[in-house]
Amino acid sequence: MNSKHVLSYTCTELFGDLPGYFSIVYLDFLFRNAGKEYVYYIPAVYDNMASFGPYQLTSAVVRHDDHTKGSANRIQEALPAKYHTIPGSMYKLSPQQQNEATYLNMIYNLGLMFNILEKNNITEAQYEKISKVDMEFVLQYLAVSHNSPRAATK
Repeated sequence: MNSKHVLSYTCTELFGDLPGYFSIVYLDFLFRNAGKEYVYYIPAVYDNMASFGPYQLTSAVVRHDDHTKGSANRIQEALPAKYHTIPGSMYKLSPQQQNEATYLNMIYNLGLMFNILEKNNITEAQYEKISKVDMEFVLQYLAVSHNSPRAATK
């Protein structure tokens, strides 16, 4: 994953209906005129759940309490303790932690995709075909699967 893919993720989240070029121009305008703090705390308009920032993270991604763990928190637990930097609430995320949580969420969504493929009992021939898929396609999947990874896999 590189900055191009994270930028695609951001533009998909903030400007879903705008063509790619216009969303990049608009994002650049926001950074230049409103600043980084504005972009990292911009609230969602149409989400059913509270979310904010360039990745529009919700408690489905960042949450760790007695009952629930968000996707980023689940992946974080698999890492050595020194990498446990994501707090238990999305409201406590710094801009850097938003970046980190987004990467962890992308890893989680990739794992979901493989889990769904495994449950569908794909054949060895199908697996060979999937394994040769262009990595760019997989990274595009990660950029757009944020809102509904299970639906995106279909």
